[in-house]
Amino acid sequence: MALTDREIKSLKHQGKSKIREYISDGHGLYLTISTTNHKSWIWKYRFQGKQKNLTIGTYPEVSLADARYLAQEARQTLNKGVDPSLQKKIINNDNNLDFQAIAEQWFDTHKPKWTPKYARQVIRRLETHVFPHIGKLNIATITAKDILTTMRKMESKDIGETTTKTLQHVRSVFDFAVIETHINSNPANRLANNLKPVKTSNLPALPQHQIQPFFKALMTTGSSKITKNALLLIMLTAVRMGSLRTSKWVDFDIENKLWNIPAENMKQNRPFTVTLSTWACDILRDLQSLHNNSEYVFPASKKGGGQHPYMSENTVGKLISSMGFDGTQANKPKVVPHGFRSLFTDVCNEQGMNPDAIERALDHLEKNTTRRAYLRSDFMEERFKIAEWYSEWLQEYYMAAKQEVLNEIRATTEQAKYAELIFKENN
Repeated sequence: MALTDREIKSLKHQGKSKIREYISDGHGLYLTISTTNHKSWIWKYRFQGKQKNLTIGTYPEVSLADARYLAQEARQTLNKGVDPSLQKKIINNDNNLDFQAIAEQWFDTHKPKWTPKYARQVIRRLETHVFPHIGKLNIATITAKDILTTMRKMESKDIGETTTKTLQHVRSVFDFAVIETHINSNPANRLANNLKPVKTSNLPALPQHQIQPFFKALMTTGSSKITKNALLLIMLTAVRMGSLRTSKWVDFDIENKLWNIPAENMKQNRPFTVTLSTWACDILRDLQSLHNNSEYVFPASKKGGGQHPYMSENTVGKLISSMGFDGTQANKPKVVPHGFRSLFTDVCNEQGMNPDAIERALDHLEKNTTRRAYLRSDFMEERFKIAEWYSEWLQEYYMAAKQEVLNEIRATTEQAKYAELIFKENN
């Protein structure tokens, strides 16, 4: 249904999308509404088989009538076999575009290659910290001082890492504007050195001397077997939590000890293959016996009511906290799921294993571009050996912890045999 000016003025973000909402005016023309109720026009079309968006302008600077006229011009350009985006048929000329309009065009261009979560983070940072200050300024007139003033306001809120990442987004927007010939140079370059250094800290990892107590706590903490197995797989594979949560049975080749993670489930948005140990495969077979016909290895709890069909991102973290490894106890350090990647790296490097194979097992690429051009191996054979050795190393601690619990059961429980039977069944 076609829009009206009165309707557009009253429209607000309805909360149905965490990024922006699209209201159709028909014939490919859409009014977009951000979470801060900023409105702009885009025209969706296909060129050479690819879906594309043409940013027309912001509302009310670009009226409904003007947006329809410009969309019609773009449609005529397309009918001639020319990509309308190259024509830049926008109501403002190239030297009169505000920063927000260019930023939204940059966002729409890059969003398809980002994960939904990352895309939400990017646009939220810009809408919260940048648009209110320089969003309406002509992009050709914005100076390095304007940008630095905006970043300093963020620094005053003590959100250093967010400030650094937001500046990276701003610099990318200006790079995009240079490429699109809206401006000649990027005023955001070299500003990072003018910000306060960000204090970085490694994510809390499990110390090696705490591995056996950690396993003991896991065995004696009340939680579902599925969640406990999720934690064990995180430890054994050193994958990121997001990859584990979204894993599907179709991704696994248990017979050949391979886990093929699709690009959309990886941080770098590229497919990755994990080499699995014998213990990891045994855990997966155990999970298959608990399978409830879900396509996901770790389906969402029926009572959870979450927005995803798979396990919540907080589930394993909550299990670790319930085990006492949340930093509140003097004899137990704080541990988070991502820290098991550090444990894997430290242990394998201490054993003198091939550092290149270790890095590939973590889906880390060589940072030196010249060396990376020659280092094309995935080190699969070495990674299988590493996975098996690391699994056996962890399993020694696991079995020692299990024996410790059994000894305590036999010494203190009147119904020791029954308690022992239940414990062995669950561990």
